[in-house]
Amino acid sequence: MATTIDSFTRADDTDLGTTWDAGYTGFGVVHLNTNAARASAANGTDCVESSTAITPANDQFAQITLTTMTGTLDLSSAGVILRAADPATVTWYWVYAETGTAGGSAIAKESGGSFSILTSEGAVTWAAGDVLVGAVRGSVVMAFRNGTALLTTTDSGIASGRVGLSIKVQSGGSVANVIVDTFKAGDLSTTTIRPLADGTTTGWTRVAASGTFAAKIVDDPDANDGDTSYVMAPNLTDSSMWVTLDATPSDFELGVAADLKASAKKVEAGVVTGADLTNLFLQLERTDESTDITAESTVCNVTVTASYTLFTRTVAVSGTHTKTNWDAARLKLRQDYTLTGMVDTTAQIRVTAAEVIVAYVPIVSEAVGRTSKNTHPWPLGINLGMGIGMPA
Repeated sequence: MATTIDSFTRADDTDLGTTWDAGYTGFGVVHLNTNAARASAANGTDCVESSTAITPANDQFAQITLTTMTGTLDLSSAGVILRAADPATVTWYWVYAETGTAGGSAIAKESGGSFSILTSEGAVTWAAGDVLVGAVRGSVVMAFRNGTALLTTTDSGIASGRVGLSIKVQSGGSVANVIVDTFKAGDLSTTTIRPLADGTTTGWTRVAASGTFAAKIVDDPDANDGDTSYVMAPNLTDSSMWVTLDATPSDFELGVAADLKASAKKVEAGVVTGADLTNLFLQLERTDESTDITAESTVCNVTVTASYTLFTRTVAVSGTHTKTNWDAARLKLRQDYTLTGMVDTTAQIRVTAAEVIVAYVPIVSEAVGRTSKNTHPWPLGINLGMGIGMPA
């Protein structure tokens, strides 16, 4: 796994150094000043450099700490770039924060010098000490502020590339208005977590009366044991159950997305004027079984009765969740029952296996970096403002 950290603890310079590349057509160079990164001038030009310290995987992240984010000028900004082309080609995904009343946050795309905003918001006012994280996994690009999921969008136009950072100060401002410290970046990590213990299981049954519900579905959904062990939703009704999952690895810092997997089949009998529908939905929640960690999955249409069907649903993270929250996460299995025609004798779902694959930002320690300086944990507070703009 490739990761890098740069705390910018070195002499002032008109470039970030030997493991950074500038030279993007139409863009400025980032300067080093007082052990931090700044724009080269307050002239409205985006200053962009990409890191050559690592060759990151296609699924990657980049993170910056905002030492200073001040000034009344609209649309000064700081951000990270993902899957960036080598200079001088202007192609990358862009996750950035902006100042002023027209500020906010955005995910944008540069494609051969053609700029477009993919998604944005105008409610967040960025401040000193805030930590911005951009991540891309497959075709999903995400933005986080202080560990809170902020924006997500889908685009498949850029497959791979470097990581880097950007800073811009509008004309009339000062390069001291936007200062960046502690750049971290690298490969997104993944971990597989499976059922460990029971949560609420009211109304559901398990094959044989002994043992936990979690133990019945702990096997690999891709190579499950079929009807040897399973849990089953109640007949002819909506119902949910929860299981507590394994803990995340010790290097887990920020969960950015999850693949929810389950192998399920339909049990039906006595069909009258059309089979009743049994659909399965999956979701991660905290231990209270009410606070969402992820969005609920799209529907899993469970229609096959002769064998188990593997369902995989990728879901976005919502809200702010610490490692402790993730380590106590519960997987929710929800059966949605719909009557079709007249009531059938039997219509219910069996689940024989379930697991969750979590994509996360790993802890990046100074031991893997090329400089030495304390890093900054993200704060918990969120300030609200208005507006959104874009880099020039």
